[in-house]
Amino acid sequence: MRDPTDALETFPDNFLLYIRTAFGTQFPGFERERLRLLQEAGVFGQEPWIEPMPRYESSEKTVHQLTADDPSGGR
Repeated sequence: MRDPTDALETFPDNFLLYIRTAFGTQFPGFERERLRLLQEAGVFGQEPWIEPMPRYESSEKTVHQLTADDPSGGR
């Protein structure tokens, strides 16, 4: 794995290969049906939800330096 995007793209294929080899059967119809079911959206996994987080300006204060006058300092 080189980066998270690469992992996202290769993991499902590698997992399905593992399932087919570790839990293989002698029944081709069963193998096809299992693969079809595992490839349905939402059965094995889903696309990641990425939430961007804004960068906040630092006050350069530690938690112990906050006072009731600071934003959210009294809560």
